[in-house]
Amino acid sequence: MYIKSKAALTLLLLACALPGHAGDSGLCTATCAADRQQCRKEADAVEKTERLEMISNRKVQQNGPDYSAEMESQNARVTEAANRRFERSQACEGAYRSCAGQCAMP
Repeated sequence: MYIKSKAALTLLLLACALPGHAGDSGLCTATCAADRQQCRKEADAVEKTERLEMISNRKVQQNGPDYSAEMESQNARVTEAANRRFERSQACEGAYRSCAGQCAMP
């Protein structure tokens, strides 16, 4: 699912980079905002899927010799997920800024 979303973000970046919205600045900006909203929805869906996968794959053994190692591993997965969420958010914002910049061009 992550690759599919990454491909969608790439297509969004390419679409915004093309000079097709430059005629009407208000319409262009609204289109960029709608694209950003769609990008955020897709990013949220990917995050939800990842979160559900982490929950379903969680092994909880609160006692035993592997508890500390398992908790470290789980914390690392949570940190990696947060980093991916940040990257997806930045991709959406970057695409929006690029699109809005194209709108501002004469």
